[in-house]
Amino acid sequence: MRMKDRFLTLDLHGVRHEKAQAMIEDFILEKIDELPIAIVTGHSKYYQSLVKGFASSLELNVHKQWWRNAGCLIITEGKQWT
Repeated sequence: MRMKDRFLTLDLHGVRHEKAQAMIEDFILEKIDELPIAIVTGHSKYYQSLVKGFASSLELNVHKQWWRNAGCLIITEGKQWT
């Protein structure tokens, strides 16, 4: 975990697929009170799907860091956390 543009960040580069889901879920749950947070997925559709699916289950919002960087997802508060 590191700070990236002032967000707590989980970087999934080099993480094996079988470990990714638990890492994503743990990171989001541990940092839910510190939103927004960032998860670097690179261009992995698999990792992006895991992040979006779990965030959605918690009614959190997910968007790209910025329009040219689809490999970093920002998670922000959703309706249940506001």
